[in-house]
Amino acid sequence: MHSTYARINNVSAFFSSCMMALLCAIALSSFIFTADPKGDLNVTSIQIFPGNARRYANKKARFHLSTFRHISGYVASSIPDSPISIQIPADLTPLFNWNTKQLFLYVQAEYTNAQGVYNEVVIWDKIIRSKEEANLTLSGRNKYVFRNLGKSWKNVGPANYTLKYNVMPYVGILTYGEAARTSDSIPFPEQRSEVA
Repeated sequence: MHSTYARINNVSAFFSSCMMALLCAIALSSFIFTADPKGDLNVTSIQIFPGNARRYANKKARFHLSTFRHISGYVASSIPDSPISIQIPADLTPLFNWNTKQLFLYVQAEYTNAQGVYNEVVIWDKIIRSKEEANLTLSGRNKYVFRNLGKSWKNVGPANYTLKYNVMPYVGILTYGEAARTSDSIPFPEQRSEVA
């Protein structure tokens, strides 16, 4: 006859195998659900102002930042800021199924700088935790500072703005996608002298 420990080991190994099979089935079943989220992304205004480098609380760190020169020769405190007003009407409810834990939604700006380097910058993001929150009508400004690492935005190509998402499941791999994109590239305006 088998010992008690051998029986417990057999039962726990069987349940572990069943649990792994169930989790694999859940992860694979998520690929059956194909979602087509509908959204629109409108950039209503872009403004460019001279930047200030007030990033650090103490004066010593701020002094080091303002006297530090990058390789290209500009002072860090002269980096221009670019506040952007955006409107996002989107229906992301098709992305939610029984294996969706949450969505990570973000707006990405894509542009080529004056040196010809392609840049992708996240300017806004939001975590959506339920299907009820997934029907969006948002308008506001960029959440993160949008700066070009140069003295100005002159000779910088126009930017495309994209609303992207990342589906985070309970079980399985992360999936990425695009919900909306600006229809045309949007050029950067001339720099203003002060914040309005």
